[in-house]
Amino acid sequence: MTEDHVDLTATFIPKQGEAERVKHAVQLAAEQVVHEPGCLRYEITEATAGRIVLTERWESRAALDAHSQAGPVKALNEALVGLLEQPVDLDFR
Repeated sequence: MTEDHVDLTATFIPKQGEAERVKHAVQLAAEQVVHEPGCLRYEITEATAGRIVLTERWESRAALDAHSQAGPVKALNEALVGLLEQPVDLDFR
């Protein structure tokens, strides 16, 4: 039996005046993440001054778990320090 894919929506709420920096950091990460094993989708689907939404699809929970420990996510988290109003909201489906 194979695992079903995992969908995830990550919502970033930038601090006032930081939307472009947050969007740029997410875009840089996306350029690398799309090449990770098991990544089926990793793209910004909404970007405004008030929020940036990243839509992800992974072929399995194991692929998503590996991604969460990979270099691009660590670099993204470091780049976002001090730029967000609140922690990233993760909505799994």
